[in-house]
Amino acid sequence: MSAQTNTYPVTIDDRQPLAQLIEAGGYDQVNGKITEASFPMQRGGLAERELTLVHLSRVASTDEVEHALDELSLRSAKIEELLAFGATYPQAQRQFPIVALGSIETSYRRRPFLWGSPRVRHLDLRFDEKIWSGNIRFLTVRR
Repeated sequence: MSAQTNTYPVTIDDRQPLAQLIEAGGYDQVNGKITEASFPMQRGGLAERELTLVHLSRVASTDEVEHALDELSLRSAKIEELLAFGATYPQAQRQFPIVALGSIETSYRRRPFLWGSPRVRHLDLRFDEKIWSGNIRFLTVRR
Protein backbone atom coordinates (compact mmCIF):
# COMPACT_ATOMS: atom_id res chain seq x y z
CA MET A 1 0.00 0.00 0.00
CA SER A 2 1.42 3.38 -0.95
CA ALA A 3 1.67 6.33 1.38
CA GLN A 4 -0.88 9.13 1.26
CA THR A 5 0.60 12.63 1.24
CA ASN A 6 -0.76 16.14 1.67
CA THR A 7 1.39 19.24 1.28
CA TYR A 8 1.03 22.51 3.21
CA PRO A 9 2.86 25.83 2.74
CA VAL A 10 4.33 27.16 5.99
CA THR A 11 6.53 30.07 7.05
CA ILE A 12 9.28 28.94 9.42
CA ASP A 13 10.96 31.55 11.62
CA ASP A 14 13.60 29.75 13.62
CA ARG A 15 15.24 33.00 14.71
CA GLN A 16 12.76 33.00 17.59
CA PRO A 17 13.43 31.11 20.83
CA LEU A 18 11.64 27.78 21.18
CA ALA A 19 9.34 29.22 23.88
CA GLN A 20 8.04 31.85 21.43
CA LEU A 21 7.45 29.24 18.74
CA ILE A 22 5.44 27.22 21.26
CA GLU A 23 3.48 30.29 22.37
CA ALA A 24 2.61 31.11 18.74
CA GLY A 25 0.87 27.73 18.49
CA GLY A 26 -1.63 28.53 21.25
CA TYR A 27 -1.58 24.98 22.62
CA ASP A 28 -3.84 24.13 25.54
CA GLN A 29 -1.29 21.78 27.08
CA VAL A 30 2.49 21.65 26.56
CA ASN A 31 4.88 19.04 27.92
CA GLY A 32 7.26 20.90 30.26
CA LYS A 33 10.22 18.87 28.98
CA ILE A 34 10.04 20.61 25.61
CA THR A 35 12.82 23.14 26.15
CA GLU A 36 15.78 24.65 24.28
CA ALA A 37 18.06 22.39 26.34
CA SER A 38 16.19 19.24 25.27
CA PHE A 39 15.73 20.33 21.65
CA PRO A 40 18.64 22.51 20.52
CA MET A 41 17.73 24.20 17.23
CA GLN A 42 19.93 25.31 14.38
CA ARG A 43 19.15 28.95 13.70
CA GLY A 44 18.53 29.74 10.07
CA GLY A 45 16.12 32.60 9.68
CA LEU A 46 12.83 33.15 7.95
CA ALA A 47 11.93 30.60 5.26
CA GLU A 48 8.94 29.47 3.23
CA ARG A 49 8.66 25.69 3.11
CA GLU A 50 6.32 23.06 1.82
CA LEU A 51 5.65 20.58 4.61
CA THR A 52 4.16 17.21 3.75
CA LEU A 53 2.07 15.00 6.00
CA VAL A 54 2.68 11.34 5.21
CA HIS A 55 0.12 8.73 6.23
CA LEU A 56 1.25 5.13 5.78
CA SER A 57 -2.24 3.78 6.69
CA ARG A 58 -0.64 0.90 8.58
CA VAL A 59 1.38 0.06 11.65
CA ALA A 60 5.08 0.65 10.88
CA SER A 61 8.44 0.60 12.62
CA THR A 62 10.62 3.70 12.72
CA ASP A 63 12.94 2.01 10.20
CA GLU A 64 10.01 1.31 7.86
CA VAL A 65 8.83 4.92 8.14
CA GLU A 66 12.31 6.25 7.38
CA HIS A 67 12.61 3.90 4.39
CA ALA A 68 9.22 5.04 3.04
CA LEU A 69 10.26 8.70 3.43
CA ASP A 70 13.54 8.04 1.60
CA GLU A 71 11.59 6.52 -1.30
CA LEU A 72 9.48 9.69 -1.46
CA SER A 73 12.61 11.93 -1.31
CA LEU A 74 11.40 13.36 2.01
CA ARG A 75 13.16 13.97 5.31
CA SER A 76 11.52 13.99 8.73
CA ALA A 77 10.55 17.43 10.03
CA LYS A 78 12.29 19.04 12.99
CA ILE A 79 10.61 20.59 16.01
CA GLU A 80 10.65 24.13 14.60
CA GLU A 81 8.83 22.87 11.50
CA LEU A 82 6.30 20.99 13.63
CA LEU A 83 5.64 24.12 15.69
CA ALA A 84 5.19 26.26 12.57
CA PHE A 85 2.78 23.67 11.16
CA GLY A 86 0.79 23.57 14.43
CA ALA A 87 0.54 27.36 14.54
CA THR A 88 -0.53 27.61 10.89
CA TYR A 89 -2.89 24.62 10.79
CA PRO A 90 -4.19 24.29 14.37
CA GLN A 91 -7.16 22.09 13.46
CA ALA A 92 -5.10 19.31 11.84
CA GLN A 93 -3.97 17.79 15.14
CA ARG A 94 -7.59 17.47 16.26
CA GLN A 95 -8.06 14.93 13.45
CA PHE A 96 -4.94 12.79 13.91
CA PRO A 97 -1.60 12.78 15.77
CA ILE A 98 1.35 14.38 13.95
CA VAL A 99 4.96 13.49 14.81
CA ALA A 100 8.29 15.08 13.84
CA LEU A 101 10.81 12.24 13.71
CA GLY A 102 13.59 14.70 12.76
CA SER A 103 13.96 15.93 16.36
CA ILE A 104 14.64 13.77 19.36
CA GLU A 105 14.85 14.76 23.01
CA THR A 106 18.44 14.55 24.17
CA SER A 107 17.85 12.71 27.46
CA TYR A 108 14.98 10.23 27.02
CA ARG A 109 14.87 9.82 23.23
CA ARG A 110 11.33 11.13 22.85
CA ARG A 111 9.91 12.76 19.72
CA PRO A 112 7.74 15.90 19.64
CA PHE A 113 4.20 15.40 18.46
CA LEU A 114 0.89 17.19 18.19
CA TRP A 115 -2.40 15.61 19.12
CA GLY A 116 -5.78 16.73 20.27
CA SER A 117 -9.52 16.45 20.43
CA PRO A 118 -12.40 18.80 19.65
CA ARG A 119 -11.74 20.54 22.99
CA VAL A 120 -7.96 20.68 23.45
CA ARG A 121 -4.68 20.77 21.52
CA HIS A 122 -1.54 19.19 22.96
CA LEU A 123 2.17 19.60 22.24
CA ASP A 124 3.70 16.52 23.78
CA LEU A 125 6.54 14.01 23.66
CA ARG A 126 6.31 10.41 22.61
CA PHE A 127 8.94 7.76 23.13
CA ASP A 128 10.73 6.79 19.95
CA GLU A 129 8.63 3.72 19.41
CA LYS A 130 9.72 0.74 17.44
CA ILE A 131 6.14 0.58 16.16
CA TRP A 132 3.96 3.56 15.16
CA SER A 133 0.18 3.14 14.95
CA GLY A 134 -1.62 3.39 11.65
CA ASN A 135 -3.41 6.67 12.42
CA ILE A 136 -0.22 8.77 12.88
CA ARG A 137 0.87 11.31 10.28
CA PHE A 138 4.58 11.99 9.86
CA LEU A 139 5.51 15.60 9.16
CA THR A 140 8.18 15.83 6.48
CA VAL A 141 10.08 18.18 4.17
CA ARG A 142 11.20 17.57 0.59
CA ARG A 143 14.94 16.82 0.37
